Amino acid sequence: MTKEIETKELKQSIKEFYANAFSFSSPNNSEYTRIDTPFYDRHKNQVILYTKRVGDSYILTDGGYVLDDIESNDFYLKETKNRQLLESQLNIYSISVNFENNELYIKSRNLDDLGMKLNLLLQAVLFVNCMHLNR
Repeated sequence: MTKEIETKELKQSIKEFYANAFSFSSPNNSEYTRIDTPFYDRHKNQVILYTKRVGDSYILTDGGYVLDDIESNDFYLKETKNRQLLESQLNIYSISVNFENNELYIKSRNLDDLGMKLNLLLQAVLFVNCMHLNR
């Protein structure tokens, strides 16, 4: 088997995985679309994100789940020295945080960059989960 064929097969395999690994639904006919991902948090629960269209752009969010979950174990990132680490890491991923509702979110200009923004939010969610484990 040549390297070119292996590369094509690898690319196809990964493409099929991502096509089948994510599921999308509209909970209670809301304005949000629920995105069930193939990734798991520290509780071995599937990471679930949400998106909604705002004009020509989109907002992707965790709905406040990650920070709420960590705070339920008395680990308050917004009130500790870890806040600087959190904010600097979220900045690397271009993720914003609303500390009033604990929501991690990112804006996507259009559908073309929505996949990349989803990936950035997933990385941030997984990082924040690891912050709790390493305290």
